[in-house]
Amino acid sequence: MEPGRRRLLEDLRELERRLRREWSEAVPPLSPELERYRRAWLRTLAGPVRRASARELRRAVRGGQPLLVGDHHALPRSRQGLDRLVRDLGRGAAPGLLLELLPAEVDLAAAEALVAGGPRLVDGRSLAEAYRPVLESLA
Repeated sequence: MEPGRRRLLEDLRELERRLRREWSEAVPPLSPELERYRRAWLRTLAGPVRRASARELRRAVRGGQPLLVGDHHALPRSRQGLDRLVRDLGRGAAPGLLLELLPAEVDLAAAEALVAGGPRLVDGRSLAEAYRPVLESLA
């Protein structure tokens, strides 16, 4: 394994350990499903890195129900990319989205999420504003 990749994995593991120590009382342990996901994610990072084509990405999104959206940024490019991905799936193929900053107890349809004064993300931003393009496409 390349030294840079090895260092990245070590840094990620250390970050995870620190976060778990600091949040241990506020955050429950990972469920078995999420623990398997975490291990698979670390295995993927340890392997060779290659860019996926747009076609491969669309195929992966079509095959994943629900679609986990992590590391979302409020930058227009990020929002537009997610929206474009969902629109490219075509009508009737809209995935369920799991959004990392949305509290777990919030479960609603895209049209409901667009209502003014709706749910807030854990960082305080409006769900409707942060994810507007993709929510409008899904609705």
